[in-house]
Amino acid sequence: MNKATIKVVNKHAALMLASASVLAVSQQVARAESGTFEALNSGQGNSHQIERGNGETITGGSFAGTLTVLKTSGELFPEGSIAPVDCVFLVKKSATAFDLESHCVIPYSSEDKLFGVYRRKSGDNAPGTGGEGKFELLGGTGKYAGIHGVCPYKTGYLPGNRVVTNMQCQWQK
Repeated sequence: MNKATIKVVNKHAALMLASASVLAVSQQVARAESGTFEALNSGQGNSHQIERGNGETITGGSFAGTLTVLKTSGELFPEGSIAPVDCVFLVKKSATAFDLESHCVIPYSSEDKLFGVYRRKSGDNAPGTGGEGKFELLGGTGKYAGIHGVCPYKTGYLPGNRVVTNMQCQWQK
């Protein structure tokens, strides 16, 4: 090979190395901007219920508990981390319909808060019952700013207004 050919080969090799480095960094950034986690939410609710005739009831109240991350694919939700959960809920129930909506804040710290809402259209909220629904990640503050995602969940109600929920989450930023 002559000197001109060697220079061209060296430039191509350098360009390929630079491209591979940029691609590797891009993949790491992309991985950091999405992930999965499994969590257990448990706690106790306080509620008040009214009857509106024809078997329809409206229940409102609050829930306080903890969210424990059981498994994770990333650093945003460290495995074994525990945070308080504070929710306000409304349940409308009739002989033919069930509608639950519970808005929550999960403050990992005063700077890092996660916001979300539980939604469910089936099951019940009496002790010994439960159901399946979706928890929607609605953003937050600090390291949770801009996060969104969906977490299918299964919940169970225990005596004494206690609730246990297992969720499988996928999130993006």
